[in-house]
Amino acid sequence: MYRLGAMHEGDCIREQMGLRFPSIFDLDVSHPRVSSQEQEKLYNQTFALLNHYEISTNPIGIRVKYSKPTHYLAPALVEFHSSWESTEEEVKHMALRNRRDYREA
Repeated sequence: MYRLGAMHEGDCIREQMGLRFPSIFDLDVSHPRVSSQEQEKLYNQTFALLNHYEISTNPIGIRVKYSKPTHYLAPALVEFHSSWESTEEEVKHMALRNRRDYREA
């Protein structure tokens, strides 16, 4: 159940960001869609940034984080944004929104 919920969360985050990217349920994220070394570098940076800001949540009692949503969001952001700066800004904005929503709940 946790993994399915995490996948829905990843899809919801993509929708909130307004990214025109296929659903997490329609992709094999084990092989990121990167077409150049530059994109691969951006993918790795974006993946690390998403983990740093803990964009995908982890339920209480679950020790091992399910990384599929992060592996899904990283290439979506790389494909959508034209620069590292805009990707970084989007992730920081999402992290701020997540913290604000958490405090209001």
